[in-house]
This record gives sequence, C-alpha cells and structure tokens, in this order.
Amino acid sequence: MQKHPTKKEFFDSIYSDNEYRVFNKRDRKKDEKQWEVNQSLLEDEQRIQRKFNNEESSFTNLFIVGVPRSGTTLLSQILFTHLNLGALYNTLAKYYVVPLVGIQEIKDIISKTQIDEFESTLGNTKSQFEPHEFGYFWQYWFNASESHELSNHELSKIDWQALNNKLKAYNLIQQKDLIVKSIVYTNFQILPIYQFIQNSRFIFIKRSPEFIVQSIWEARKKQYGDLNKWWSIKPQKWKNWTSLSPIQQIANQVIYTESIIEKQLKQIPTEFFYCLKFEELFDLPEDHLSSISLKFGINQLSSKKLKVLQNTNKFRLNPAQQAEIKEAILKAQETFIHLT
Repeated sequence: MQKHPTKKEFFDSIYSDNEYRVFNKRDRKKDEKQWEVNQSLLEDEQRIQRKFNNEESSFTNLFIVGVPRSGTTLLSQILFTHLNLGALYNTLAKYYVVPLVGIQEIKDIISKTQIDEFESTLGNTKSQFEPHEFGYFWQYWFNASESHELSNHELSKIDWQALNNKLKAYNLIQQKDLIVKSIVYTNFQILPIYQFIQNSRFIFIKRSPEFIVQSIWEARKKQYGDLNKWWSIKPQKWKNWTSLSPIQQIANQVIYTESIIEKQLKQIPTEFFYCLKFEELFDLPEDHLSSISLKFGINQLSSKKLKVLQNTNKFRLNPAQQAEIKEAILKAQETFIHLT
C-alpha cells in the first residue's frame, strides 16, 4: 500500500514548474513550514478520523470534470451557491494533510453568503469559503510525478479505503454533500474514483474546443510569459508533444483529455453522471440546476436568485491564429478518434 510522499518528493513535484512562473509563483520555504505544521497535527487528525471510520454516510461526493478552461470553476461556483453543498474551502487549503482538523475548527462559522461575482483567476476562487481545488491534498494522496494520468501501478499504490474514509469523515463533520473540483487530478481517474470512493457522482462540462485552446494559450502566456511552457493537466504522453507548435500541443491536450473523460464515463451507469455544455450555462442555467438537483438528490437553496451570466466565448486572437487553432483541433481529433 502506498506511503504518502516524502516532503522532498511532494515539493519536487508541486514545484516542478515554479522557476518558470511569472504569475502565481510559490514560496517553497513558506510551504515547507506549513508541511511541518500539518505533520504536527497528524495525531489530532487520526483521532478525529477514528471516530468516523465505522460510520455510514449517504452524503454525495460530486466531482466536476472537464478540460481546463472549459467552465469547471464557474460551474462549481454556481452549484455551490445555489445547491446545498459543502466544499473543500479556500480557507482550509493549508490543511491539505489534516483537513479534518481544519473542518472541525471552522464548521460552525462557515458562511455561505451570496457570491456577488463569480470571479476566479486560472481556476482559483477568492472568497475564503468558496471551493478550492485542493491540489496539495490530491497530490498528497495520488503522488503524481511525471503525469496526472496515473498508471495502473501508480493507482494500485493508492490507499483508496483511507481516502474514502477521509472524504466520508469530512462530509459527516460538515453534514453536507461535497462538491469537488480538482480536474488536474480527477479527470483521468474517474473510473477508480467511481469504484472506490463511496457515493461518487460526476458532472462533465464541455465547451467549444477552439475557445478552450485560446484560453489555455492565454493561460500559458499569463503564468509563464512563454507559450512553449506546458500549463495544467499532463496526459501520459505530454512530453511527446512538446516538439509541436504551442497551439498543436494545446489542441492535443484538450482533445485527448476530453476523449479520455468520455471513454471513462461510457463505462459508468448513466445515473452516476450528468453532462452539459458550457454555452448552456448562459442559456439554460435554471434548467440545469433543477436537473442536477433532481438527479443527485441535492436540495436547491430557493432563496438565492441565479445571476445573469455573460458568455465569454469570443475570439481574442488574430485571424491567422484562429485558423491555426481550428486546423490543430481537426488534426488532434483525427489522431485521437480511436479513443472514443
């Protein structure tokens, strides 16, 4: 059974791109101090965990899946605001090894006020009680190294029962269903999550690929100032694509990831997942909220009125780049058609 990564293994992975960042740069010394704080709280975490290991839970773990920049963050904000859901909160992100200690401390003060604006930057929300991607938590459990698409050997080393118990205890403390949006770690692991994590459900959001490619292109430029630097989710073969043009790299990343998500969902009974299009968030938001609420048995918060949202599907790159994106997508679709 897997041992969690050592401090060096953990931070070598987390910080693999940090030297190239011009935005969202991390502080390793500060992070390593927080690691020690987490380790010092392990006995408290284990004590809390033992209280819930033999408890039954009917709370749902609702996983948002989709390609980066496809609207997963916006969707999570809408669902969290309008459905009776708990989350892995921004304010608890520093307790990535000991989340039960964190949620136990704040469970009575969690404020779920109306979010005035659905704001985020490259997937990161702002309010302390909004959903956090909890990437450090998932890295601690999955120990992804070269790729986020874990091999069978890597999957076999994960202590799935302990991870299930962790999420179960978190939900029982909070007494709510849980929304999870950590697509970098969960997109490629839908099947084992379905198999091993109790009461897992999935919402898959799709967006027109040309706008996803454009958005990831812009994310590379913002975070690294370099279009050749890989950003976000890494399929197993991502290094094989780095000799391609940046736009073709991104198109491959988008079409491959989407194809693997679809392939996995085809192997799961339809009652366990829900699909929607990004564009429909703007045209039919109330319909989707009602459908998701009904399908997964999660109550709507009737007092909260849904905001009018602005569709962000607009080309911002020049015509030559737009044409290159469309050609790259067609090439990627031809390459990965066998996956679907």
